[in-house]
Amino acid sequence: MIPIPITITRSEFKQFVELQVKKRKGWRAVFSTNLSEELWPFVTLGLTPEELRNELRRRMPLLDRIVGIYIEHRQSGGRFFINDEGVFWKTDEGLKIFIKWNSNEDLHPVVKQRKLTISECLERSPH
Repeated sequence: MIPIPITITRSEFKQFVELQVKKRKGWRAVFSTNLSEELWPFVTLGLTPEELRNELRRRMPLLDRIVGIYIEHRQSGGRFFINDEGVFWKTDEGLKIFIKWNSNEDLHPVVKQRKLTISECLERSPH
């Protein structure tokens, strides 16, 4: 499958991260969906018990669109993984990208802190 290009903004990408309950090493966001198109953030390895599924459908149009594309290709649903390249799913051959981000923005820029003045340092130091 050739990855589907989708335009994304930094703000939308940030929302993916903010919807996370538990971090998954190497990924900015991880979600699960099923045949009923229910959608929830990653909380545990393996099958997520229903009582731990925090429904996210209709909270973010771009995420709903991703679920629709995912279900078109994997009717039973499953877990999908998001990073700054795009959206991936697992296959027997490994991870495969199925959505590629189109963006003119750095999706998660490094926040640069300005240097403090001497007086600001003195104000913040314990006395």
